[in-house]
Amino acid sequence: MDAGVAAVLGATVGVVGTLGTAVFTYAAARRQARDAGVVEHGHWLRERRHERYIAFLDGLGAWDTVLDQVWEPLGNYRRDPAAGRADLLAVLRALEDRYDDLVALEERVALVGPSGAAHAAEHTRRTYRVLFDVIHHAATERQPIPETEVEAMLGHAREVAGEFRKVSRKVIETPPGVQKRL
Repeated sequence: MDAGVAAVLGATVGVVGTLGTAVFTYAAARRQARDAGVVEHGHWLRERRHERYIAFLDGLGAWDTVLDQVWEPLGNYRRDPAAGRADLLAVLRALEDRYDDLVALEERVALVGPSGAAHAAEHTRRTYRVLFDVIHHAATERQPIPETEVEAMLGHAREVAGEFRKVSRKVIETPPGVQKRL
């Protein structure tokens, strides 16, 4: 083999090796940037989920606070439906406003997911609505409030809210890469 051919062959191998290394380096850098973006997005999403879950739980707390204000007007309504009805309806309007807030908060939970948390939030909101409807219907239709049913529904609503807490805690505690399976 001639020295010139050997030099050209050596240079060709060197150029191919350099180009191959450059292509692999470029591909690795792109992969690293994409992975960093996925990790950063996972952290961002986790923060949003935490904010939305806390806001939803705060909304449940606000609803419960107004619900606690129902019982005195309810007692007055039972003793004298004509006199107590206006106070009870005023508290029920405030409770319905808190429910409307809960609807908006539940929609925000649904936006950030995952589906398990979104379903738990929706189930919680619907359960609270059924409780509201029973109390509201009895008050507006001037019927006795079914105390036993309301107590059972209240207990169930708090259990369902506890389930949302459990699901949201699990989502927050789970690393971002694993959450796709939740």
